[in-house]
Amino acid sequence: MKITDLQSLIRHDFDLTHCVCITVGHFYWILGGDSVISDQNSFKNQEKTSMFSLKKESWIEGPDLPKTVINPMVDDFCITALNRTSAIFIGIGQSKQEVLLYDFAKDSWFQLEDTPKKITWCTSSSAHEKDYKQ
Repeated sequence: MKITDLQSLIRHDFDLTHCVCITVGHFYWILGGDSVISDQNSFKNQEKTSMFSLKKESWIEGPDLPKTVINPMVDDFCITALNRTSAIFIGIGQSKQEVLLYDFAKDSWFQLEDTPKKITWCTSSSAHEKDYKQ
């Protein structure tokens, strides 16, 4: 599949500025970005996400983001896949210490124990095999 216009394939109306992209299992998950509020000539943080299936080579709608994840999207926090079915968000919320886990198999968000220190900057990565196993 040759992708020439990524914006036309994604189902949500958001700018890819300030977005985060990670691989979880055989999906490429795009979250964040800004939605244009046309009548106000301003932007709001995107609550919807999109996922690209590497197996089916098609876009699907991803899970909605909770408020605690939406608000800091323009700031720094960490997100990475833990395995083929879950991703962890570290350093979110007002305190910059909150930790959330999204489980794709259960289609649910889980609050985990806060980090002992405030997260002001970080980076993360995950390793993948050729068959998308992590």
